[in-house]
Amino acid sequence: MKKISYLLLILSMTLLFSCYKDESGNKLTLDDYKIYKSFIEDSTWYKDLLQKTGKDKIVFRKLDDSELKDTVTMEDKLTYDKRFEDKYIFSPDKNMVLDPYSYGLEISDSGEEIRDVDTALFLYDLKNNKSAALFYIGPSGSIELVSWIDDSSFITVTSDHETEQKTNFTIFVYQIKEDKISKISGFSAEAFIDKL
Repeated sequence: MKKISYLLLILSMTLLFSCYKDESGNKLTLDDYKIYKSFIEDSTWYKDLLQKTGKDKIVFRKLDDSELKDTVTMEDKLTYDKRFEDKYIFSPDKNMVLDPYSYGLEISDSGEEIRDVDTALFLYDLKNNKSAALFYIGPSGSIELVSWIDDSSFITVTSDHETEQKTNFTIFVYQIKEDKISKISGFSAEAFIDKL
């Protein structure tokens, strides 16, 4: 019964995405921003950004396919650390975990967290004992948002502080197939921070 329910859920999600239309009745594809809009615009991160910029909307442009070529392969080792479970982002079925938290983190003897200036996003496959480093970001960037869309796809928003006022944002939508993680869609925007 559980398998049938899960299959029906997958079929309904596939049907929803394949039949999704905008207000004008145009059919949308999986790489259309409107499908992911609620994941972004309903987030606390986005609402805070609007407040800081003094804008009522940030316009994202679709990235070229050449910017989506990266594919990451899972490795046959699990680097999952149970100490940080409360910081991890679990997939709806709890088999996959996104970790935007633990990279470069050391815990002192007194329990104080000492963090590296760089950050990274890791994916853990708990069911198959595999993991992958999806990306690393230097000191001028941040991971702003990580959210699961379903059991095999997720969305990330990263920022890069080009200047003190100007910040570039990149959205990537990833899909997991077996042990491969691919970018299937992407969008970018820039924002000028008026208020600190």
